Amino acid sequence: MSDQNLRMSDAEREQAAAELAEHYAQGRLTAEEHSERLDRIWAARTRGELAPIFSDLPGQRTTSY
Repeated sequence: MSDQNLRMSDAEREQAAAELAEHYAQGRLTAEEHSERLDRIWAARTRGELAPIFSDLPGQRTTSY
């Protein structure tokens, strides 16, 4: 089974939310975009569902999605 198909933990969602908040703080996302993507993070069940949320943002993510 691919890592992308593995179910996520709450800790992984919290880490992704923190990373998204940093992009928002850097001005890469509007408040509306941040809110929409944050909703998608909390709704994600697998790691693969996070990849599209971060696909247009630069930098290294601390977790591979």
